[in-house]
Amino acid sequence: MELRYLSEEFFKKYKDYPELMKKDSRPYVILIVKTETMKFAIPFRTSMNRAKKYCYITDKKKNSGLDFEKSIPVLSDKWLNDTDYPIINSYEFNYIKFDEAKIIYQFSIFLKAFRKYIGRRKENPKLPENKDFQFCTLKYFLKELGL
Repeated sequence: MELRYLSEEFFKKYKDYPELMKKDSRPYVILIVKTETMKFAIPFRTSMNRAKKYCYITDKKKNSGLDFEKSIPVLSDKWLNDTDYPIINSYEFNYIKFDEAKIIYQFSIFLKAFRKYIGRRKENPKLPENKDFQFCTLKYFLKELGL
């Protein structure tokens, strides 16, 4: 299990993409997960919408957890900050460590649904936008995802 921050180089390159999660006051902690084809960065968030379909809740009281919709493919290790490493509370760390395989499985279901959605939209651009993917950051990386 790898916790990191995204680098300034990443945010400079993708500064014009409004759905990417960036706070000037503090960076978002991300969990790096590996699928069979590539690495992805999934941000931790607090106060997530309870109706959010594609996420992994780590603290029900705070509605915090991993937001799959805001994930990005890690196309270069330069996109990961290599000077500052995040620390999260032990409760959340242990919860995620214990469920790491489940998180990767749930994330792969999200990726499959996103790929299917994009494929259907390419076949029929008049299809209404799916609310589950309305604010998804993967839409900025379709070429890199082979879509």
